[in-house]
Amino acid sequence: MVSPVGAIPGAPIVLTSLIALVAGQIVMGSKSIWLPDTLKKREIPQDKVTTIIDRLEPWAEWIDGFLGQRLTALVGEPMSRVVAALCILLAVTVYPATLIPFAVALPGGAIMLLALGLLTRDGVVMLLGLMVTGGGLWLRLLLCPLGEQLRSFTALLRRQKNGPLGGPF
Repeated sequence: MVSPVGAIPGAPIVLTSLIALVAGQIVMGSKSIWLPDTLKKREIPQDKVTTIIDRLEPWAEWIDGFLGQRLTALVGEPMSRVVAALCILLAVTVYPATLIPFAVALPGGAIMLLALGLLTRDGVVMLLGLMVTGGGLWLRLLLCPLGEQLRSFTALLRRQKNGPLGGPF
């Protein structure tokens, strides 16, 4: 979704549906991942896998130079379920975001950073992912009817001379 694949119509919905399926199982504490039989039976030819690994290996080694086990409290066991729940929320934001060109990049980038933080046990990447998650969830507020109500409420408060606590808002 952060890559050009996110621009293919329908691809972000399929990808985030799979993300939500897997993340839901993590939230529920499943020890193994269940996938539909059609996905489990799909095979990728060995030569294609080898080609892809050979092409990505230099990039992976370069990225590994930046990643490490930092702020490990953010990547412990309880956080994996919290991150999975956040990934479900972000996946849900993609559905209305597909109506706006390239709007899926924000929740998609947040999902990517959260997953990378968990996989590499890097709390700094996790923290960055949590910040981008805030932006992705804010996008959701802007795209849903609740977001419209929230915007009009805050506009009403700003128009008042004094805020709800007696001071300027």
